[in-house]
Amino acid sequence: MVAYLFGEVAKNFYLIHNPAEWIDCVTRSQRGDTSFAIHPEALPARQALESTLPWEQDAEGPARLALWLKHTAATPFDFNAGLDDASLTADAPPEFHQLKGGSFFRGLALIDLAEAMLKRAFGAPAVAVRVNAAGQGDYFQVHVDRTAADPEDVKTFLRHAFYHRFGLTPAPEFVEIHAGGGAVGVPLPGTGALPGLAQALRSP
Repeated sequence: MVAYLFGEVAKNFYLIHNPAEWIDCVTRSQRGDTSFAIHPEALPARQALESTLPWEQDAEGPARLALWLKHTAATPFDFNAGLDDASLTADAPPEFHQLKGGSFFRGLALIDLAEAMLKRAFGAPAVAVRVNAAGQGDYFQVHVDRTAADPEDVKTFLRHAFYHRFGLTPAPEFVEIHAGGGAVGVPLPGTGALPGLAQALRSP
């Protein structure tokens, strides 16, 4: 728990100073809720992901997910990776925002697979997944770099490769976040700029 919380603080402080690395930071943050390590390169190409594959067609629901975990050689996430005494007491300390372990909430394998599918289809720098609701998996965010992928294309992919494959019918299908709403990212050069931001928000 301590490693998870410490790592999250380090990642957030790093992100404040490196907002252009948003996708990478969100990806690393998701390691805090990872259940299975699934390598995107172990998955088939996008076209195959958007169709039913022969080896999965006789299974559905959890049984189909189990087949995917087996087919991709998924392994339980090593939440202790990089947290051993030797790593933490070395002469050169680790970069804490890049801690490999520190998973605490034991997330859902289904969302781990969704993340791997998205990164396989659009490339690791283009998309990131983050679980919400304190790791309970009630819903998950999909962060998209609009310069690398079209959000509408990402939604189309999710419908075919994820929702349809596992019989999911969320309502609403997607929750849209719009600039000017309650969740807006504002890149700042540092925490010293916060008073100026607060003043600007108070202005008419």
